Amino acid sequence: MLLYKGVLSEVTTHGWFVRFDSKRDHSGIERRTCFIPQIALLFLIIGWMEELGYMAGVVYMFDHILPQIQIKWKITSWIDQWRSMYNSCHLVNAKYQ
Repeated sequence: MLLYKGVLSEVTTHGWFVRFDSKRDHSGIERRTCFIPQIALLFLIIGWMEELGYMAGVVYMFDHILPQIQIKWKITSWIDQWRSMYNSCHLVNAKYQ
């Protein structure tokens, strides 16, 4: 630990480190705007995967993997419930038209 503190104090007193640190004086906005292209790419890739149907496959895969590690999460049962509710509402609406 003493060696680490000695090395740290030795490095921070040199002029090259002080100059390097002073050049990095950016505002908060400038630091965070560099992530916008990565976030946009992430959204595009996830949207593309959703459009192609890969995300539905991921859901069914996780429905089988997560119970094996004892996490209770069953999204496909929710999807089946929504589908049955939609079909029953659709049949009722069709009957009264």
